[in-house]
Amino acid sequence: MPRLSFFATTVGLMAAIGAAEWYMYQHGVPLFKSRWSLLLFFLLPVAFFAPHFMHLPQGVARVSAYVGGYWYGFVIYSLLAALLYFFLYVGCALTGHGALWDSRLAGPLSRIFCAACVLIVAISAWWAQHHVIRDVTI
Repeated sequence: MPRLSFFATTVGLMAAIGAAEWYMYQHGVPLFKSRWSLLLFFLLPVAFFAPHFMHLPQGVARVSAYVGGYWYGFVIYSLLAALLYFFLYVGCALTGHGALWDSRLAGPLSRIFCAACVLIVAISAWWAQHHVIRDVTI
């Protein structure tokens, strides 16, 4: 039972973080404008943990692990981007440039952050799948 509560707590935490990231991305990424896309941010954390606590067929568990792993990487990098987004938003609000944030900065920054996170995950996946073996002579 403690194992299941750990996974449930982690899935809940990832879903809450995902909701904050969805809020950031829905300002500029057309794919995330719909409220239905928020469901994606709530359900994909389950894909990461489902093979660990559910009895799934091997093929389904493998696909779920891959999708969930890439999603987890995207969530971690998006969390860093969301923190930067939040601090920039607070900076604009405190300096009296809130209208500039809403009209000019929020959309492009969310698109840039989303593209950067997808690119980082794609490059990391490439590096993970294509090992470079080097011999070091000491």
